[in-house]
Amino acid sequence: MDKKLKLIKYSKGLLNDCNIAMSNKESVGKKLAFHIETLIYNIVSIACTISLLIYNSSKLNKNCIKQVKNHIEKTCKIKYPKISQKGGNSVLPSEYFGNDSGSYNSTEGNYSESVDFVNGIARQQLGGCKNCYIGNNNKIINIYINYILKEHKVTANSEIKKELLNLVKHHLKLLTKILIKEQFKNKITPENLDKFIKKK
Repeated sequence: MDKKLKLIKYSKGLLNDCNIAMSNKESVGKKLAFHIETLIYNIVSIACTISLLIYNSSKLNKNCIKQVKNHIEKTCKIKYPKISQKGGNSVLPSEYFGNDSGSYNSTEGNYSESVDFVNGIARQQLGGCKNCYIGNNNKIINIYINYILKEHKVTANSEIKKELLNLVKHHLKLLTKILIKEQFKNKITPENLDKFIKKK
């Protein structure tokens, strides 16, 4: 499948996951795919330009990524979240220390869901996960990142590519939040999707 068609499919999945533009998902999905493609292209191209012009290198490094973030923060007036924890859960259950919290002794409640054999669902999702679709569907974004790097004749190791991917995903999450908020005021169409994005 052509990468543009994959990106349209990704965009429609994203709209579906966030319950956005359900009545005109086809047309809005195509327009959203264009904006996602532009987003990926801009982020990767800024990184490549910084690497080629400032560092005189055809290989991206961590300093390039830092400068990309600084540039976007200044230009778009946003702040990236600071991540300090490097893996592992910082809170352990009291059972780990030999104390009984009662969490594992409770009787079963009425939380069991029936199996839906027709739709292939073992149970309905319990709780919620906003932007799960963004977090679990990296393949098409990675295809675009690799394509744009190749276009600029710039290379990057897997760690740097992951940082580029995380930057793109961060902006996709911001975009979906905007669309979720806007759809309560107006019906989302391809035309006003352009306006929402230009406004932000």
